[in-house]
Amino acid sequence: DVAPTIPSEYSRIYVLTSGDNLVIEQVNYLPNFTVIKVGKYTIHTLIYDARESSINFLDLGIVKFGETTGVDVLGIVTENGLCA
Repeated sequence: DVAPTIPSEYSRIYVLTSGDNLVIEQVNYLPNFTVIKVGKYTIHTLIYDARESSINFLDLGIVKFGETTGVDVLGIVTENGLCA
C-alpha cells in the first residue's frame, strides 16, 4: 500500500462506514475503530481542507453518524468543486 500524499494545510481523517450504502458510523485520526455489531464495515481515508477560510473547505459538521453516507459527502465535494 502507498500512503496518500497530503497537500500542505490539508487534513487526514479515517471514516468508518457500514453496509453497502456506506453509512458513516465513526471518524478517527487513526484507522482504529471499535464496533459492537457484526456487519460489513469499510475504513476510508479522507484528505480534506478543514480551513473555514479556504475555497476548498469541507464542512464535516453536516455528518450525522448513522445517517449520512459516504456518497452524501462525495456529492458535496463534487457539487461544490472541492478538492478533497
